[in-house]
Amino acid sequence: MMVWLILLILLTLFLLLPVGVFAEYDIDGLQVKLIAGFVRITIYHRRRQNNKKSIKDNGHFAGTKSGKRKAAGSFEAFMEALHLVLDVLKDLRKKIQVNYLAFNLILAGEDPCDLSVNYGACCAALGAVIPQIERLFVIKKRDTQIQCDYTAEKTKVSAQIDITLPIFKLISLCCFHGIHLLKNYREHINNTKAVQ
Repeated sequence: MMVWLILLILLTLFLLLPVGVFAEYDIDGLQVKLIAGFVRITIYHRRRQNNKKSIKDNGHFAGTKSGKRKAAGSFEAFMEALHLVLDVLKDLRKKIQVNYLAFNLILAGEDPCDLSVNYGACCAALGAVIPQIERLFVIKKRDTQIQCDYTAEKTKVSAQIDITLPIFKLISLCCFHGIHLLKNYREHINNTKAVQ
């Protein structure tokens, strides 16, 4: 009886263990880590070729969870990575918890008038987007900043997100989507056979 009780307690603790993903985009490129409790395992890290030159160019850094500063990367590459992340989060949004969300945009431009107009537009857009994100996700802590740099040539951005999901929710999500995936696969096979 005691063995079953211990197994039940261990199974309960295992199912309540938070698993998740930590994603960060900065001057080094996109980095994705798998989180299991307090353990973090790097699963993807794409390093940029010219990161040393970019760090020396401008000393602009974005805030991070640990208080250290990281150099910002290019805006175009960030938008490509953001589309991939949003596709994954679309199905998980009701089950996940966002522990930390950071976004730092450094606007570049030589003309102060144009830069201030762009700054105002970005602040307005961020002010409209953040409440929508908070409506979709539970966000424990967030840090969003928009800055101006009159000496930089390109607009820079850095972002971090720390997402967790308990294992029992992950299992239920996999079962739910797995059943739909099997149904779609069978329909596809049946349609292929019907065409032949």
